[in-house]
Amino acid sequence: MTVSERQQEILYATIRLLAERGLAGVTHRAVDSAAGLPQGSTSYYYPKKIVLIAAAAKHLATLLDEECDGVRRQFADLIADGKRDEAIDFVAQDLLKFVDEGRVLLLARFEIALAGTRHSELKAIADRLSIAARQPIEFFLKLLQQDLSQDQAEVCMGLLDGLALLHVTGQGPKPTVDQIKRIFLSV
Repeated sequence: MTVSERQQEILYATIRLLAERGLAGVTHRAVDSAAGLPQGSTSYYYPKKIVLIAAAAKHLATLLDEECDGVRRQFADLIADGKRDEAIDFVAQDLLKFVDEGRVLLLARFEIALAGTRHSELKAIADRLSIAARQPIEFFLKLLQQDLSQDQAEVCMGLLDGLALLHVTGQGPKPTVDQIKRIFLSV
């Protein structure tokens, strides 16, 4: 089933609202308003809030994957050419760019993750989104180190998520390329 243009507008408006207002700020009326659509549009496609949040999380995972697709290819090419340091620098710079330009996507992802800890019906959705968001990092790590353990990957991904979370919430400074590179090199 393909998602119509109107559904995409609804899903992106939901993602923006999750980032700006949190789960409590996502209502059918608020989404309709944020998307510039007539009242009732959101509930026509997504009659229950849980269905709307699940669809938005799936759409968010797709957006995150699309964001990383070209980066994965270029990183893999650099590694294949034996340019490990250049590959790490490339990914570090791209991650920092995404922390700024993808702020809405990151905040929505973190909001869904938090909501999953408070609402059992959202836990599976949050878990799937977390896996989708972390897959590119795991991909990079496995290309860097063939015998990577799951513990090493989790520590690295946790450090990267923590730095991003602190920055996008205004609790910490913007991470630097050197910090990101050190995290990748520490595994």
